Amino acid sequence: MKVTEFEIAEECVRLGNLPQAVRALKRALRKGMNPLLCYARLAELHRLQSRWNQAIAAARQAVRLAPDPVPYREMLVEILMESGQLEDALQESLEWWEENPEDLTAMENLARAYWQRSEFPSALRVLNRLIKINPLCSEYRLQRAEVLQQLGLFFDSADDFETVMNSDASIELRFMAQSEVAMLDRWQMELILTMLMENPLFRVQFSRDRRWAVEERGFRLSEAGKDLLEMVNLRSLPLPPCQQGYVQPN
Repeated sequence: MKVTEFEIAEECVRLGNLPQAVRALKRALRKGMNPLLCYARLAELHRLQSRWNQAIAAARQAVRLAPDPVPYREMLVEILMESGQLEDALQESLEWWEENPEDLTAMENLARAYWQRSEFPSALRVLNRLIKINPLCSEYRLQRAEVLQQLGLFFDSADDFETVMNSDASIELRFMAQSEVAMLDRWQMELILTMLMENPLFRVQFSRDRRWAVEERGFRLSEAGKDLLEMVNLRSLPLPPCQQGYVQPN
């Protein structure tokens, strides 16, 4: 049986000879052998070699030829991002979404493109829309929590992280959310300790009712974080300057 150019290309890939695989696929193209498959595979092989212009050109051809362009368009956006062409990735994602405003994959890629360009308010708007469509998607919640963090909305991000922690998401996603919540707890505890050393009214309130005092000041600790409050030894902390000489309760 005659070996096809595709089989030659895949054998070259198996042997690690990517340039030879590219040449085999180009021969297949000249023979008119399944152009869509050829261009998609060429895009992948050029991508592996960081030959970005060739990878992008091949991916665009695959998008143009495909009856269902979604997977190839997604590959194109990924290649544009990996190559550092973030403006082009955003433009491609916007055009995709404008052509298919209800396409979840288009919106997912648009959110990623905004994230990559550090356009966090725009990324948040897209993620809010995705969560409205699919409120049970833990991946969307986790992404939104990360965007909220970037915007400094730490307590809002904690809500999303805790939602993921308490969901039936994968162990990996729940572990990521738990790690972020623990980090937020540590950050808030540092602020609380600083306030205890600087703010006499807060210190008095804290000595009477620890959980109420921190919640009254807008802190939002997880249950594990609230347990840390009970470990704070007020006597070991310096008094605020105006309370020097004051005998404090523990």
